[in-house]
Amino acid sequence: MRRVRVVARMLPCIRALRGRPFSPDIGERLARALDEEKIELIIEPDADKRMAAMEAADFFLCENDPLPEDLYERANRLKLIQAGGYFFEKLQIERATRAGVPVMTFPMPITDSVADHVIMMLLALARNFEETTRASREGSDNPPSPRRPDGSAFNWTQTQGIAPLRGMRLGVLGMGDIGRGVALRARAFGMEILYWNRTPLPESVDEALGARPVGREELFANADALLIGVSLNEQTRGIIGESEIRALPKGAYLLNIGRGPLIDQEAMYRALSDGHLGGAGLDVFDPEPFPPGHPLLRLPNVIPTPHCAGGDDENIIREIEVYFENIHRALSGEAPLGVVNGVPWRGL
Repeated sequence: MRRVRVVARMLPCIRALRGRPFSPDIGERLARALDEEKIELIIEPDADKRMAAMEAADFFLCENDPLPEDLYERANRLKLIQAGGYFFEKLQIERATRAGVPVMTFPMPITDSVADHVIMMLLALARNFEETTRASREGSDNPPSPRRPDGSAFNWTQTQGIAPLRGMRLGVLGMGDIGRGVALRARAFGMEILYWNRTPLPESVDEALGARPVGREELFANADALLIGVSLNEQTRGIIGESEIRALPKGAYLLNIGRGPLIDQEAMYRALSDGHLGGAGLDVFDPEPFPPGHPLLRLPNVIPTPHCAGGDDENIIREIEVYFENIHRALSGEAPLGVVNGVPWRGL
């Protein structure tokens, strides 16, 4: 079998493998998988260089990336596009169909993990998890609830501030892939979804998410919980400052899984301390690692986690394996999974 060429942009799972220590066998497992399949993997973040590489590529791995309009005319060897994420309005699926190229999509393990983590933090805040678990272990100063005839004692610690998610409004600042995953989960809990995005999304995506696009002022004014889903750059650094925090309804929750510098942490601390913010779920901080004794971490209405929403090393490997599963199936003569444009696999 000849070696096949696979071109990818800098996928999150590949990016995560760069510049940090992982379990020693992770690199070996990836290299072994590529060698067994006779795969030449080209990782190219630069769009122009990536396009040149794609002209000789058999497979392309991507997220919801905008593709060159002449991709299918220039990439004559392209046999398959494998995309990870939720919804794919930028992939020119109709052009791929006309060119006879199957497009496969699937949610990614890391994205799913982060979206799950956001819902976990939101539930912990809404259900006052910190206080209910503390009171269960240590007891409460409140008078205990009376026993019922069946021997139970409803909320015997008399803990208050335990609310359902149904009926709350989730605001999403930046409806990228993680925001979409969170929106789908939040809708299942009966939440209303509002969002602001730098570029408008197609109505089909809004309908699938059950989400309504709004302006930033309306988003801040109406969000019972605000998810920060934008990436960090010079334009977004400090995007959530004193005025944005005070524009949120009293008692709102702030959720950050992006990067710590997106939020003015001192302004957030003040709002959490004086009760304007009901709580915060934070998986990212500035700096990282965050000092264990920092006053922010001592607040009872903060759910902190150590930038672990994406899961552990094994989850990164699972994401890589998911990306390569369809390549393995294609090279084995099997039909790829998750084809969204109805184009059958015809082989190399």
